[in-house]
Amino acid sequence: MMAVEVHPGPAFRAEAPKPLFTGAGTYANSYDVARDGKRFLMIKPATAAQAPSDQLTVVLTRFDELRRRVPVAK
Repeated sequence: MMAVEVHPGPAFRAEAPKPLFTGAGTYANSYDVARDGKRFLMIKPATAAQAPSDQLTVVLTRFDELRRRVPVAK
């Protein structure tokens, strides 16, 4: 993934593209951008050194738990 610094204005100008981050691995379409545009969430592919996981955690009461932890004043 690359980043480009842009200079908007009457004469639009864009700098040369630069790598946004470094590191081995391909993430393909396994990422999302935070709302603030400053962070990424990426799913890193498993490597041969990692043991396969046969466990999946499913949270069914996500919003109930959130309401309990972060009460909102009415």
